[in-house]
Amino acid sequence: MQINGIQKEIIKNCGKENVKIENDGILYGLWNVCKLPVMTSPERLPLFFYGICTSGEAELEIHMKPCKFSKGDIVRIRMGQTLLIKSVSEDFNSVLFFFDRRVISGFVTGLKVPFGNTNPIFKTSDDLFGTILLYLNFVKSRLDLCRIEKSAYLKAASELLVKAMLCEVLNEVSKSCVTQEKGSRTQEIFMKFSSLVKEHFKETRNVKFYADQLCITPKYLCKIVSECVGSSPSQFIDSLVMDEAKEMLRKSNLSIQQIAETLNFPNQSFFGRFFKTHAGMSPGAFRNSEL
Repeated sequence: MQINGIQKEIIKNCGKENVKIENDGILYGLWNVCKLPVMTSPERLPLFFYGICTSGEAELEIHMKPCKFSKGDIVRIRMGQTLLIKSVSEDFNSVLFFFDRRVISGFVTGLKVPFGNTNPIFKTSDDLFGTILLYLNFVKSRLDLCRIEKSAYLKAASELLVKAMLCEVLNEVSKSCVTQEKGSRTQEIFMKFSSLVKEHFKETRNVKFYADQLCITPKYLCKIVSECVGSSPSQFIDSLVMDEAKEMLRKSNLSIQQIAETLNFPNQSFFGRFFKTHAGMSPGAFRNSEL
């Protein structure tokens, strides 16, 4: 399991109720995460990230989209998306999960991580939030008892309760996602497309190239990507290019010309127009704003 900088910081600051579950992948259930580290630049997450805010609020930027994570909210960040934590209130508290996409199908046959709606924040109903709190209190009581009795049965019970709670959360998220008769096939194609883009986006932004690699038509690829993430393939590719461009402008000493060449733009002017279209400012202005 890959754990990057921000995940290490979160795990370090979680409460004693930290639960690690291994089952065809790894799931970390993190309680009492009240010290989310404020970040100076976004990080791309190598795993799926779900969280439930139990008090306070945090200002986040998820895949370049500003959002507020408040009490009763569920936050969802897909594998490969970026996270920037801008600010955290003093009374902030949450329960967070990191997991590989195999985890869900690993503990409940046939379930998939829900795609669809691109909004990373979901408002829970009062009933669901109350249910989640009941799960949390019960799991905490089992874990406290488990530490006293050193019982493998209580540990197993705690893990099953964590899985049940995560299923409740995923059920809420899935309600706002697109229902598909052939969802598993659709998601499989999208995941392959996403992997291809991450591998080749510095070489080409041509949608037909990716469709050909998947042995489907560009029109069908547009349909798949739209159903899964609510954008076109071009928008998905451009988003990844912009993430990389911003990262290079923030953290590297490369000139704008060198960045344009690295990202395979015809020239610096073309890159500048592309960047300004998506960011509302020139690459130079963006770099200066980050100093």
